[in-house]
Amino acid sequence: MRVMHIADFGRDDLALSSLFARICSAFHDPIWRDEVGQQVVIRHNALPVEHLEVLGLNLERLPFRRWLDFSTSSRISERLQIVHPDVVLVWRPEAMGSLRLESHRCLVGVVSNYGSIAPWRSCHRLIALNEDLGDAVLEQGWPEDLLDLPAMPVLNEIGQAFPRKALNTPSAADLLVSTPLTKGDSGSMHLIRALADMKDAFLWLIAPRRDHRKLEALASRHETVSRLRLLEPGLDNRALYAAADVVVAAGTNDNLGYGVVEAWSQSRPVVGTGGMGPAGLIRHGDSGMLSPAGDARALARTLKRVLRDPMLYDRLAAGGRRVYEAHHQENLALEHWMACFYRAQGQAVPVGSTGRTSEEPGGHADITA
Repeated sequence: MRVMHIADFGRDDLALSSLFARICSAFHDPIWRDEVGQQVVIRHNALPVEHLEVLGLNLERLPFRRWLDFSTSSRISERLQIVHPDVVLVWRPEAMGSLRLESHRCLVGVVSNYGSIAPWRSCHRLIALNEDLGDAVLEQGWPEDLLDLPAMPVLNEIGQAFPRKALNTPSAADLLVSTPLTKGDSGSMHLIRALADMKDAFLWLIAPRRDHRKLEALASRHETVSRLRLLEPGLDNRALYAAADVVVAAGTNDNLGYGVVEAWSQSRPVVGTGGMGPAGLIRHGDSGMLSPAGDARALARTLKRVLRDPMLYDRLAAGGRRVYEAHHQENLALEHWMACFYRAQGQAVPVGSTGRTSEEPGGHADITA
């Protein structure tokens, strides 16, 4: 099956970049490569570009400019004629303006935010990246039988923890690690204010470099500079999460909650505050805790409760890992995506074929139930 990805997102789409890189990398693995061939058309400065180039994926960098862009549309049309993809995945609605819609028959939009579905009207099907996004799409009138909700895949392994010593963090200290925050996200400031109420805790805060000076100034005012470590976003944060005592999903712009799933894969308890993505994924008191958005003191109280109650801590870690194993293990989730591709072509989803599941490398999951 030939799949073309059209990915028009910049360096601030952190969760979407990580998920996109994981899906492309996973389908490029030898166990999938005979079944799925990929062509990636991506914005030239997107975060995953260097990672995908190292993998050796078929990659085309394009400008995707909003104005006076005379090359992107024609280059996409050329690639479509050369590759003849069975499925075209469009990863942001802005990219729809770069497509000549008459040139392909199997167009699938990947919904990652709560905007209008009007740009997606030319798509044959939509993929919503979580159930809440799916509900938002249906509320705008999209047919339910043309919507898919595949799981977000994360590699099934407990990674080696990033060494605390490398960031001058005491091994015995309570360590909070944030999921990546976008430029100017107020969640960064709420985390620093919450840290001020947790006198012995340390915080590894993942935020764009251009925000670091402002965040350092805020930390100085709250006398938390010595316990704050500012990190730049990357595509795979599992080693950081493995080093954490608690992972905090504080991004107010986080519509996916992909960092929550990555933390679950490392058996770490998660506290969500602010974003719709974490709030939609986390079951309060079972697979994580939720704290009111914008309330730093409430966040500090929730974090202290998790850290001070061993039974709660273990229950949250185990509950999150259980959700991950049931839905987001990489091979299991990729089966869901394969099912989406078959449905997009109007084909029956194969059961008992040569596909894989996480439990039985030679079997095929019945994901049509």
